[in-house]
Amino acid sequence: MSTNHTNIERFIITYTSNLRAVNGGDTQWLARMPKDLQRDTPEATLEALAQKMVKSLAMGSGSKDSDAIKRTCSQLGIKHTYAAICRYINNTEGVEPGDFYVTTYCNFAHRLIDGQPIDHNCFVLPPAALMAERGGDVPKGVEILNLFTPLRESLGVRAK
Repeated sequence: MSTNHTNIERFIITYTSNLRAVNGGDTQWLARMPKDLQRDTPEATLEALAQKMVKSLAMGSGSKDSDAIKRTCSQLGIKHTYAAICRYINNTEGVEPGDFYVTTYCNFAHRLIDGQPIDHNCFVLPPAALMAERGGDVPKGVEILNLFTPLRESLGVRAK
């Protein structure tokens, strides 16, 4: 990932560090991770685990109750609630429910708050990717999009 870190990257880096700290540097527990998370090195497995957890938190699921998540929230100044964590990871602070962006992904509008397509069948796009593209950083948007694949399909939501 690039040196100009987005909120999602900051969260992954901080969470990875806190996973390491909470487990006292012990990597034995990583061997018990599901096969889809296993990597060549313990450090790579740790990062894969962090990415999967952050992806689930960004989509509003996953547990926020681990010591590593609590430490991460504290260090990043995030209130320890699902809503605050999602807003931080997705970089949607200040975004209103009706705000949308016409993305180059499909050339149609998606809601910025949750990535849902508006009035068209498409994938639910990560809000962080939409926010990066909206801010002019298309490569960063693609990088974030790749982190969230496979994407979930949606019939879309109605414009109000």
